[in-house]
Amino acid sequence: MLERRTTPLPLLLVITIAIVTVGCFPAMGPDPTPDPDPAVEPVVSDWYVDDDADPGVADGSLGAPFATIEEALAVATSGQIIAVAGGTYNSTETITVSEAVSILGSFDSSFLTQTLTPTPTTLIRSTADVALLIDPSGAISRTTVFEGLDVETDQSGTFRAALRINGAAAPTVKRSRFATPNGGWAVYVPTSGDPRIEGSYLVGMIDQDYSQARALYVQDTASVELVGNTVIGSLAPSNTGYGIGVDFQSGGDFLAINNLFWSGTID
Repeated sequence: MLERRTTPLPLLLVITIAIVTVGCFPAMGPDPTPDPDPAVEPVVSDWYVDDDADPGVADGSLGAPFATIEEALAVATSGQIIAVAGGTYNSTETITVSEAVSILGSFDSSFLTQTLTPTPTTLIRSTADVALLIDPSGAISRTTVFEGLDVETDQSGTFRAALRINGAAAPTVKRSRFATPNGGWAVYVPTSGDPRIEGSYLVGMIDQDYSQARALYVQDTASVELVGNTVIGSLAPSNTGYGIGVDFQSGGDFLAINNLFWSGTID
């Protein structure tokens, strides 16, 4: 006669329920209270500039920023960042960047927020032939960034530029505006420069009629990546300026993607 053996069900059920209960225990009850949103912190930078700063106590720190960009450039070293508050920075001489130093503009006076639209709020207004010159003693790569700057020179004529990029400089220039209201070259890239310019406004001429006005002039062995910009050759009534001038005498590269060319031509 066969003997039937059965597993004691009550014990098995007790063991199973105990395992399930222990396994689910951590998820029981209300969810933990989430951490509060972290406080907004000032932008991390090596040096700070604010045109409203007190020059008498300025040391370039967040609490005592320099009053001019030139002061920050005089102490900044390669790989560092200069944060610039919105305001008007007038200059009678060229502002020269000779190291791989990034300049980020258009911050509020507390350096908490950066306002880049509709236009940058850091205004560099110059009476020099070149307002902002990137002329490195060594190489400058794409990791060196110029952002949130509105740069103009009131000079007109060839080789007058709001931004000139010399030598082995390959910076990233983005979300900025460069203009020569009286006719000139908004951005000039001669001899081996290799910048990437993105999301910016390049304006060759605003008020005057000058046939050599260009929003961008690329020359010799220079190379340029032009991505997502608005390029305006001239807003003068006669419209004799050019949007872009490319003059490769011994080789160079020009890449243009998703740009808007307005009131100008490609020369």
